[in-house]
Amino acid sequence: MNILDGLAPHHRAVLDLVREIARARALSPFLVGGPVRDLVFGLHPSDLDFSIEKGAKELASDLATRLGATFSGPTRFLTFKVSGPGCGVIDFATARRERYNAPGALPDVEPATLEDDLWRRDFSINAIAIGVLDGKVADPTGGLSDLSHRMIRVLHGRSFIDDPTRIARAIRFSCRLSFRIEAGTMERIGEAIRQGSMETISQDRLWREFVSLTLEAESVEPISLAVATGVFAPIAGIVDPTTLRKALRRAVAAARLESSLDREAMLTAAMVGSSLDPAAVLGRIPVSRDRTNLIREISGAEELAAELSRMDGRRDQLRRVTKERPERVACAEAGWPGLDGLTSDLFACRRLEIGVRGDELGVPPGPHVGEALEAAREALFFGDIPSDEVRSFAKEAALQYLRKQT
Repeated sequence: MNILDGLAPHHRAVLDLVREIARARALSPFLVGGPVRDLVFGLHPSDLDFSIEKGAKELASDLATRLGATFSGPTRFLTFKVSGPGCGVIDFATARRERYNAPGALPDVEPATLEDDLWRRDFSINAIAIGVLDGKVADPTGGLSDLSHRMIRVLHGRSFIDDPTRIARAIRFSCRLSFRIEAGTMERIGEAIRQGSMETISQDRLWREFVSLTLEAESVEPISLAVATGVFAPIAGIVDPTTLRKALRRAVAAARLESSLDREAMLTAAMVGSSLDPAAVLGRIPVSRDRTNLIREISGAEELAAELSRMDGRRDQLRRVTKERPERVACAEAGWPGLDGLTSDLFACRRLEIGVRGDELGVPPGPHVGEALEAAREALFFGDIPSDEVRSFAKEAALQYLRKQT
């Protein structure tokens, strides 16, 4: 069976159009990289990447016209992009070779053959191509063998020095695919880190790699390995490995409590809290002030957990966390016995529709109205009042708050 037959239906439709356009223009495109790796491994690619020695612009432009999609390019890397709601993101690149003028710098590129293009890539499992027209596989680096052995192998001795973000990428792929990193590749990772390669790239690029890793990791191992070995040292500084693993376990467990929680912020807080200089780490992270505050609040989850554990029951606990960030509450729950279900109760209470608006209470506007509605929601949640008494309960509560203010 042709490997391309494993594409999802909407990508099969795109491929059929690419094939039709390529035949009409006498072009020879190849599906390359991550999509091929995923197809061979039995997964559906999220996007499509094509490489072609000549005609990338024409092929991409024609496809965008046929799909009614957006066309952009070229970039400095000789790439073109087609994107739209019906096709996702499709990249077309002129086959190229790369030259790094300095460690950590973005490469200069020039047109080359398909084989050159495959050899310039990061890992063998990402250096496989399939001909769109004939379905033939090009695998000059042995990527298919490494896929069968579930192994990540780097292609060049200086690969991690030229582009240190590949170190984080290797760990990310090992996490996503449950692959092992080949022994020689691990040695080169260690050498690159010892030579200070991570200092040669911007903190912004390094931060994006950290975020990508946090969004993919289902266990603490990949992130713990990356941080502890110094991959993110320019951001994290020196971390305590034991504290890091404990904090990461809590953050991963907390993120599973509710799908809407900010996983990135919780795992970032774990790294920050494990650093010997948390304030310096917060100053290096390229995020907004609000997210910095969120990360700082999550880092204080243990103090919240200790406070909650001293309370008599769930009602007092829920009342205490009503205005807390849910990420902080989730990390408190995950790291402390006796708080099971607090996060789900918090979301259930917040999402409870009470069927009454503040302007329906017949009282003067002000902060007391919001307080009264929250009191009514809590009473309804705990079964203190039936739903048909919510309005009268909230009105009386609002009047009581008003009387206290005067």
